[in-house]
Amino acid sequence: MNKFMCSAVCLALLLISKDTVLADEPSTNASSIQQIIRNAEKGDEKAQFFVGLCYSLGQHVEKNSEEAVNWWLKSANQGYARAQFKLGLAYKNGEGVSKSFMMAYGWLLLAKAGGYTDASSHLETLEKSLSSSELKVARSWANEWKPKSAQ
Repeated sequence: MNKFMCSAVCLALLLISKDTVLADEPSTNASSIQQIIRNAEKGDEKAQFFVGLCYSLGQHVEKNSEEAVNWWLKSANQGYARAQFKLGLAYKNGEGVSKSFMMAYGWLLLAKAGGYTDASSHLETLEKSLSSSELKVARSWANEWKPKSAQ
């Protein structure tokens, strides 16, 4: 995602995040980023996703894949499908976490079940890399997974 898209996501989050005071003109200035971070710290799953995205890209913060995964995990654990998708990709590629095709598959299954259809092609690719027993374990984990309250 390029800087323009990150800024567009930021603006969208400003419009939909809880307790956000909107500026007169849409921007991604330091105060709006700080507001999104405060919302993320309060448990807003969309803001948490965005903060993770910023860390993954090095936008408005120093690039840090591990920190990106931490924020996506908080969001994904609340059932936010976009964060579940990003976690799946992180596990698939070993970015910010140890590579695990089983964990990637589980998170991508959850993302797909949450309506994030981009997960489908990644699931098909992973199915070719996992044994039938590994697929069974990953599917069982995803089936038993339940969202948690805000973190």
